[in-house]
Amino acid sequence: MDTKVFPYFITLYQTRNMHKAAEQLYITQQGLSRILQNLEKEFGVHFFERNKYGMFPTKAGDKFYEYAVGMQRDLNRMQLDIHELATGREELRIACAYGTMHILYQYIQMFYRKYPDIWIKWIEYTDLQTDRILQKEEVDLAFCVSGEGQEKFELFPLFQRQIMLLVYPGHPFWNRQSIEVKDLKGEKIVMEGSQFHIFSSFREKCLEAGFYPDIVAQTTEMNLCHKLCRMKEGLGIAIDFIAKLNDAEDIKAIPIETEGFEWQVSLAAKRGRKKRPGAEKFLQFIREQFEACLL
Repeated sequence: MDTKVFPYFITLYQTRNMHKAAEQLYITQQGLSRILQNLEKEFGVHFFERNKYGMFPTKAGDKFYEYAVGMQRDLNRMQLDIHELATGREELRIACAYGTMHILYQYIQMFYRKYPDIWIKWIEYTDLQTDRILQKEEVDLAFCVSGEGQEKFELFPLFQRQIMLLVYPGHPFWNRQSIEVKDLKGEKIVMEGSQFHIFSSFREKCLEAGFYPDIVAQTTEMNLCHKLCRMKEGLGIAIDFIAKLNDAEDIKAIPIETEGFEWQVSLAAKRGRKKRPGAEKFLQFIREQFEACLL
């Protein structure tokens, strides 16, 4: 059995949906289906029962998942330990939600200077990808945007930022000093899509205000919201510091003043798992830096 099947099976088991799993794994449904068929053929059992309501794991599927999670964790740890022996440096793996590094990279540089024997390997993901990767223990820690589905994480809140509405000249909101979500009923909106917690948070606040938002464009690139707004495709949703980076005379960023609608960033660890020494040092270092900022 090829151990490369473990992440494919784990994702399929967790989503219970061939389309969603293939999308998360960046492969075709046909390719994922072949992997599952070959695995079932090798063991001589069915790991899922399929009907019009979806895919449901059999007892064999539950048992294989249990082993697959443990073996994938051990494989990841083995690769990391051997790499550290070869390089003589401890490796710390961090998943970062898009946008967080604009503020947090300076702290990574400070940590490097204090602990030069710890090598930090970080990569950016969408909010939901960041959550999934930490959940699967493919990283030690994550800079994540707080949202739903993070019950299994230890969250250490670091900071929150203002969410802004991007407005183009001539729009009735142009001279407003602030706005509320309830004011956006009937407005065309461009924003980051369903892979980001800001999307679900915005939709929730709109529903609380009694309407369903007209989101005409979803993107993974917040900078694109500025471009689409400039083209008058709709009003944009952006974080304050991203809006400032794209500051231009033909776009105005107005604070959205709605309680509970903000961009909250936390440092997260998987709950119930013993942290590696480098992760403990980094967690303590970051918390000290942000606690000092609050004094």
